[in-house]
Amino acid sequence: MSERKMDQRFNGDTTEERRLKRWVNSVGTVTLPLLAGFSITSVVVVSDGAENFRWPGPTILVLAFAALALIAAVQCAYHAHLYLSKKDPDRKKGLDWAWWTRWFYDIGLLAVIAGLALVVVPRNDTGIQAGFRWAAFGVACAVWIAEVVWKLREGWPRSG
Repeated sequence: MSERKMDQRFNGDTTEERRLKRWVNSVGTVTLPLLAGFSITSVVVVSDGAENFRWPGPTILVLAFAALALIAAVQCAYHAHLYLSKKDPDRKKGLDWAWWTRWFYDIGLLAVIAGLALVVVPRNDTGIQAGFRWAAFGVACAVWIAEVVWKLREGWPRSG
């Protein structure tokens, strides 16, 4: 949703503003820190056992990018929460921070899914085990594509 549409949507509509505040609070205090922690841990695991992964370099890059995007989303959610939690005459700041929270959240989530796809690619497996791992890679890629299509159809980034 564009910034102008988002600002028009929340002008005087306290129900929508309350929904946005709840979204920022729940995502900023639970979802984003959890995903960021998972991404950081995954980077450490892949770095420590690089010989166990087919493409350790790209996997580490994508997961590190995911962690950084999600950490940025946590920071944006914090600022959005500050501006949206009070009757600020410059309420637009809160809406802007909420927009950036959503943007970094969406980018970070896509990077986590891409990182998951790279993690499961088989390195030396053969037979049925390699087949299962390639199937997991295909599922992760399909989920990534579905997420992109959904975000584009809903108007990316969504307002929360």
